[in-house]
Amino acid sequence: MIALDTNLLVYAHLEGDTRHAAAQEVIQTAWRMGRGFGVSLPVVVEFYAVVTHPRVGVLPRVAESFVAQLQAQGLQVWTPRPDAVRRCLALAAEHHVLGRRIYDVFIAVVARDAGAQQLWTHDARFFELDGLQRVLPLDA
Repeated sequence: MIALDTNLLVYAHLEGDTRHAAAQEVIQTAWRMGRGFGVSLPVVVEFYAVVTHPRVGVLPRVAESFVAQLQAQGLQVWTPRPDAVRRCLALAAEHHVLGRRIYDVFIAVVARDAGAQQLWTHDARFFELDGLQRVLPLDA
């Protein structure tokens, strides 16, 4: 199973982004591989926050429609297990994760719990979690 990070969804959605076409192709590749693909619920929330920010200007219904279209193609949205917050905070403390990088930890924990073996991202610094390989498909 493949997990997608927020940045790939944002790039795939924003037509004016230089990475738009490549990110769309990455998502289609994940779908075509037939191994299953999805996102942690925090990715959906982060995506919505980024693209509907006033500086970006995407209308909420357009952002919602994009996620719905991906779900119609088979994108799964994974919700956290009851103990995910405790494990996330323990990992953050153990690995000295500070600030906004906590989102990466939480995204990774939820994805691994859902059965993802790879997390595709455009963030070379994305938190590395045992059992979840970080893949940089836009760099390939």
